[in-house]
Amino acid sequence: MTPMHRLGVGALSAVTLALLTACVPPAAGDPPETSAPPAAESPSVTPTPTETPSATPSPTTAGFPETCEELLTIEQLNTATEFEWRRSDDDVVPPLPGPLARDTAAAAVAVLDCNWWPVVAQDGNMPLSAFRLDPAAKEALIAGLRKSTPEYVESVVGGEPSFSAQVSNEMFRMQVRYAFVGDVWLALHAPVFADPADRIIADAVENVRLLAG
Repeated sequence: MTPMHRLGVGALSAVTLALLTACVPPAAGDPPETSAPPAAESPSVTPTPTETPSATPSPTTAGFPETCEELLTIEQLNTATEFEWRRSDDDVVPPLPGPLARDTAAAAVAVLDCNWWPVVAQDGNMPLSAFRLDPAAKEALIAGLRKSTPEYVESVVGGEPSFSAQVSNEMFRMQVRYAFVGDVWLALHAPVFADPADRIIADAVENVRLLAG
């Protein structure tokens, strides 16, 4: 049976949050419209329809990480957040938001819970988990997430179906990222801004895809 690691979660102080996050610049406005001179007539061309990107799911059974280093390396985490981290020795698993997510995690066939702490602080953490699910549990979770719009936004990460959300705890707004690689569900619940969270889950998706060979 796949080893189960249960690692911890802690509160994040305002000082640590300032180190982990950065201001997001406002989006630039649309360029002003300009009039163009009339063009010479040419034969009409039927426009080619634009395809919407869609997920290309991995095989039903994906490789499952045996260690946290297989799930996400320290180097990947440091690069994604522009901050230094270390592996945690705590054994308390952070609760996932929502009863469906918690029930699905509790019924998982295999679990790998990982947690990292900042090197220069002792009051913040970065939890990331992998769960192997049976097909019915996976489909029920995805269906539930799709019904939870606009709270959860569906997208594609590394060719795999993914969902993102922001939830607030007593002190901070947390980034939630879920991704599904075959029968493996990846769950990130992190005290960072959206861009670092997106990079972390993308790295974890790619690592799990590589495990499948």
